[in-house]
Amino acid sequence: MSIQRAAFIAFMMSAYQLCAAKAPELPPPPSDPKMADAFAQAKMQMEKAQAASYLEFPANPQPWPCEVTDLQLRKLAWVLNDDEMDEKIKLAFRKSSMNAGMSSKDMKMLYKDAVFAPLTAACKDGLLHGPLEFFVEYTRVMDMPSTTMEIRMRVRHSMTVAAGEQVLQTPIFNAVMTAGTKSVYKDPAVQAAMAKIKIPETKTLTASYVLPLTVDDYYVVTITDMGAQGWMTILQRPTGPNRSEMTSYMGTALFSTQPMRNGLPHGEQRTMEQRYGSVTVPAKSTCYEDGEIILTTQCDVQ
Repeated sequence: MSIQRAAFIAFMMSAYQLCAAKAPELPPPPSDPKMADAFAQAKMQMEKAQAASYLEFPANPQPWPCEVTDLQLRKLAWVLNDDEMDEKIKLAFRKSSMNAGMSSKDMKMLYKDAVFAPLTAACKDGLLHGPLEFFVEYTRVMDMPSTTMEIRMRVRHSMTVAAGEQVLQTPIFNAVMTAGTKSVYKDPAVQAAMAKIKIPETKTLTASYVLPLTVDDYYVVTITDMGAQGWMTILQRPTGPNRSEMTSYMGTALFSTQPMRNGLPHGEQRTMEQRYGSVTVPAKSTCYEDGEIILTTQCDVQ
């Protein structure tokens, strides 16, 4: 698994409501020392991201210090379309769509109108080299059977590169917010009805930290403000060759555990019992093998 893929997973965990800056309601620090450090780093990144100025796109961006192509920048920013993605990432998207009851034709996602602005950048032998921090703003388009949704995203990335590539064992930070959302319903009657409903514009924010140890092993922590629903924290750590475990929390309470293999759900995925006001959602257990749901009463997937 590439560094870009690990960071892309963290980046794609962002889709939640942003309220006024406030202290996050987070789980206790993990016992694993590397995971605990990643958790602390993500907390600091969220503190930075909550300041309005941190995600203010430069009015007059400085030029890049050497020639870089749009594709090179979009690769570093994880803003790649289907035909540009790593094959493993495309497989993960395909598996996720299938398990959500959609075929590969049911949802297509693409990125357009990307604009970049360097904050810290240097070059060596004509390639980006050293500490790198930059903004990117773009539109993410999700084309689904009944709806097309466009989300304008603004992201601040920070990483270390050598010869234009991200460097192993160096941290990757990002902060992501939405700058506008538009939904178009393909049924004219539905579109007309929805146009009469005044839905207040919401912004979203997430802060992530990724530490790639090798091309296959990495630590990821993502913290998200979900508005009235509280805070979500997602932690991912390596558990063996090509294996990892993703654990999520709502506030301080454990929400789910998800073992993974090669970046896909593999093994028993558990969601804990949740209460929403007077409604109780029971705990759930689902068995996966290499991203596919297995119908069984006992999950023995190794």
